[in-house]
Amino acid sequence: MLPLESNPNAPTSRINFLGAPLLPYIACMALGYALAERFNLRTCQIELAFLGTLLTVLALSLYFAIPGNRKPFFIVLGYAGFTMISMAYFYFRIPADPFPHGAPFEAEFTAKIDEVSASHKGSIYGCATIDAPPRGHEKLCGVRIWYCISPDKKGIIAAPKFERSAILKFKGILHPVEDSWLPSRGRTFTDQESELADKRFNEYIASRQIPYKIDAYPENVRILKPAVFPYTLYASLRDGIKNSLGKFAFDFQYNTNAAAAYPAMVLGDKSSLTKEMRAAFANTGTMHIFAVSGLHVGFVAAMTFAFLSFLRLDWRLQGIMAIPLIFLYAEICGGRPSAMRAFGMVAAVWAGLMIGRGSGAFLALLLTAAAALLFQPDCIFDAGFTLSYFIVAAIVVEGGEFFDWLKSKKFTKRIGNEKKSYARRIFSSTFDRAFNFTAGGTAISAAAFFAAAPLTAHYFGNISPISIIISPLYVLCASFAVGLGILSSLLPEFIGEWINSAAWFDVAAMTESAGWLDENFYLTIPAEIKSGFAAAFITIIFLALSALRISTPLRFAIPPLAAAIMFIGATTWGL
Repeated sequence: MLPLESNPNAPTSRINFLGAPLLPYIACMALGYALAERFNLRTCQIELAFLGTLLTVLALSLYFAIPGNRKPFFIVLGYAGFTMISMAYFYFRIPADPFPHGAPFEAEFTAKIDEVSASHKGSIYGCATIDAPPRGHEKLCGVRIWYCISPDKKGIIAAPKFERSAILKFKGILHPVEDSWLPSRGRTFTDQESELADKRFNEYIASRQIPYKIDAYPENVRILKPAVFPYTLYASLRDGIKNSLGKFAFDFQYNTNAAAAYPAMVLGDKSSLTKEMRAAFANTGTMHIFAVSGLHVGFVAAMTFAFLSFLRLDWRLQGIMAIPLIFLYAEICGGRPSAMRAFGMVAAVWAGLMIGRGSGAFLALLLTAAAALLFQPDCIFDAGFTLSYFIVAAIVVEGGEFFDWLKSKKFTKRIGNEKKSYARRIFSSTFDRAFNFTAGGTAISAAAFFAAAPLTAHYFGNISPISIIISPLYVLCASFAVGLGILSSLLPEFIGEWINSAAWFDVAAMTESAGWLDENFYLTIPAEIKSGFAAAFITIIFLALSALRISTPLRFAIPPLAAAIMFIGATTWGL
């Protein structure tokens, strides 16, 4: 890969991608964390020669990707050293499993809740940190577990309601996640697909450095200490917004799929989605509209900016008031990785404007990623984190420039530029809007698909190419629904219920069309990449090739072609 020269006419995203000073250090940090997870260096399960060779190859690759380097030896040494420091930092921050390859055992312990999610059937699940370990296993203090609290078999006793920071007492069988030979709660599988899904999920939570899991019934769980402020505030606001989004002007809109999907789209709370709805959106590749991300945070930021501008507040003070409000919305939605990434990008851009320094989208993305990896190293193994950051990087590096190129080729320029008739001006304006939506949506969807495909194959075992076509339409509809939902939650109920009714028709079109497509067409392609290294490597190569200085058509053809070849090779060879 040739280094970029300083060229003011070169596209900004390519210069930022290969020339961003923060990029190689984030790459070294991520590699260090990944090596620490893949090879347990605490027990020296990897030869130092292999590790040194791998780090040297990485450092040399990064060196040739960065322009203006004149001291290659010191740069190689620095990158290799930073990678090893990152490995040590990972071990310092993430406690190891003190009983590797152990057997399941009955335990009674307390744990502090770190994440909370809910299913349509009433199960509560997430991860927690052991606070008071089981007797005889004191070394488990500080180790994270995955918990799932399901209603009892008769459905009489529901799972207790709690929020992040609550302390719970669990009693049940604690299962080791890695090399687990016993299914949770002794259940049996009815088909090979379910067994494979359970195995894949075990591997996923093991990669997140969660060595144990427990499935418990409500009678074996007790809340010792409820959630503390500010998590109680987040929960209260979320419940209030969810309640307001559930009010409609027409009776036929209640208890429908659209009524369930509407708050899930605004708040990212998918607990109201049925199994069939989840499958329909997952198979069409549009499940991302329920993940609170740039779409949602962007609406909140735009509305906040409009309101503060209406109050004629000094622009230097707008960020001081807006950033906490945007953070509040992200936390109300559960503080998911995609929401915090979007908040970090908006905050970085707004802070840059406040101090008089511009902050591009890619720089804001890097700053947010660096902060996340520094404060929570294990988030690099979270599916939401990796998909969110890689997809946004692809949109910035590839999607935006592809759209600009398509826009420069459209034929409206051949229609008279001056002294147009009224009819021609209307036609030109309408065509411009339609073209921008179609070309822009397709360019962004294509970039997102090629960046996400290897990771989707790794985490979920399939890909959905149809998302390239239908995702722009669903994103447009979701934008309308999210905007109305946020507006409805801020207005009195008698106005909000009419806004909700208008949004209902929009959401109903999405739910019904997704269900119809899922029922009548085979939308997904089975594809599995077992290695997270291989999946991430293919995506990184796609991003790197997208920034090459070659002719424009080739620049937009080579990256997906190369990614597709590597993707097929990885799945064929069983990597």
